[in-house]
Amino acid sequence: MDPLVVTHYFRRIMDAMVLNVLLWLPLVALLVLWIVKSKIVVLINFLLQCFLVLYVGVHFSEPLILKKIWWQAGQYTIFYALYLDKTALAFLFLAFVLGIAVYFTPLDGKGEQNIAYFSLVLLLDMGLTGAFLARDIVLFYLFFEWSLIPLYFLVGFWGGAQRKVAALKLFIYTFVGSLLLLIGFLWMLFSTTAKDFLYEHWLGVHFPAGAFWLLWIGFAIKAAIVPFHYWLPLAHVEATTPVSMLLAGILLKLGGYGLLRYGYPLFPSAVQTFQFLLIALGMLSALWGSLLALAQEDLKRMVAYSSISHMGFAVIGLSTQQSVGEKGALLYFIAHGFSAALLFFLTGVLYRHFQNRNWRKFPGLYHSASRYTFYASMAFLAAMGIPGSGIFVAKLLVVLAFVERFHYWGWMLVIPLLLSMLYFLRVLQHWWFADSKDTLSWQPLQKEEHVVVWTLLSCLALLGIVPLYFL
Repeated sequence: MDPLVVTHYFRRIMDAMVLNVLLWLPLVALLVLWIVKSKIVVLINFLLQCFLVLYVGVHFSEPLILKKIWWQAGQYTIFYALYLDKTALAFLFLAFVLGIAVYFTPLDGKGEQNIAYFSLVLLLDMGLTGAFLARDIVLFYLFFEWSLIPLYFLVGFWGGAQRKVAALKLFIYTFVGSLLLLIGFLWMLFSTTAKDFLYEHWLGVHFPAGAFWLLWIGFAIKAAIVPFHYWLPLAHVEATTPVSMLLAGILLKLGGYGLLRYGYPLFPSAVQTFQFLLIALGMLSALWGSLLALAQEDLKRMVAYSSISHMGFAVIGLSTQQSVGEKGALLYFIAHGFSAALLFFLTGVLYRHFQNRNWRKFPGLYHSASRYTFYASMAFLAAMGIPGSGIFVAKLLVVLAFVERFHYWGWMLVIPLLLSMLYFLRVLQHWWFADSKDTLSWQPLQKEEHVVVWTLLSCLALLGIVPLYFL
C-alpha cells in the first residue's frame, strides 16, 4: 500500500479523534460528575481540553478536518463537519483557560457551587466548543443557540436581587439576535444553488446585502456592539463573579467569532459598500462605551461598559478589510477575553472583602492591600494597552490597518484610544495616591486567587510577547 495513502488515512483518524474528544469530553465529564459527585471532574475536563489545544497548537501544520453526512432533508444535506484552524484554536484556548479560572472563583456568597452549577458550566463549555469547531452552518447555529440556555440559568439562579430580570433581558435580546441569524442564513441558502450548509461552499457566493445586515446585527447583539448593548450592563451587575467572567470573557467573543468567521468573509462586497457605516458603528461603540465607563463609580459597571468600548475597536479592525486589521481584531477578541475576566475576578475579590464595588470608597487602598492593588494595577494597565500586553499589539494592528486604509484619517482613532485609558487611570490614581483617613481591614488573598490572577496575567503577557502563535 502507498505510504502516502496510509499516512493520509492515519492523519484523518487522528483528526477525527482529537475533534470528537474536544467536543464531547464535556458531556462525558457531565455524566461522570453526576456519578461521583465531585467537582474535580470539571477541572480535569478543562485541563484535558486545554492540553489538547496546546498540543495541537504547538504541532500545528494544517487544519484538522472531520466531515461526515449527518442527515438529509429532501435535497439538502447537513454535515457533521468540524474544523480546527488557528482561529478556532485561539478561541478554544481562551475558553478552556477561562474555564479553569472559573473553577477556582467563588460565587460571592450568592448560592452554592453545587452539581447543578457545574453541570451548566460543562453544558456551556460544550456549546462554545461546538460553535468554534463547526464547519457546517446548521451545526454552528445549533451550538450557538445551545450556549444561551445554560447562561440563562447561570444568571437567573446565581445572581443578585435582579437576577431574574437580568436573565430574562439577556435571553430576549440574544434570542432575537439568533432569530435574525436564522432568517439571514435561510435567505443566503435560497440565494445560492448550494444544497448543503458547508462553509467552504458558501464562500465566494454573492449574497444579498440584506442578509449581511441580518447576520451583522445578530452577531452584534451577542458581542454587545452599540446600539445593541442594552442587555449587557444589568447582566454583568447581577451575575456572580465567575458568570461575569464567562459572559465578558468568552460569550461576547462568540459574537465576535461570528463576525470574524461568517459576517465579514461571506459578504466582502457588502462590507465594502457599507464600510464607512461599519467603521462609524465601531467608532460609536468605542466612544460610547468609554464615556459610559467614565461615568461609573461601580467598578463592575465600569468594566462592563469598557467591554463595549473594546469590542468597538475590534469591529473597526474588521471593517478596514485589511489583513492586518483582521489579525488585530482576532487578537483583540482573545486578549480582551483574558483581560475582562481578570478585571471581573479582581472586582469580585474586592466585593467579597468589603461588600462594596464603589471604587471611590477605597482611597489609598495600596496602604491596606498592597498585593491586591498591585494586581489591579497590572490588570488595569494591561486593559489600557501598555506595551507587552496583548491588547497593545491588538490596538497597534487595528491602528495600522485603519491608517493603511484611510491614511490621514487615522487621527480619528486618537480620541477613543485616549478615552479607553482614562477611566482605569482615574481608579489607579485614587487607589495609589489619594489620602486615606482609615486603615481598611484586609484579609490576605487565598492561594487559588493568586493562581487565577497569575494565569490570566501570563496569558495576556504571552499574547503581547509572542502574538504570532495566535494569528
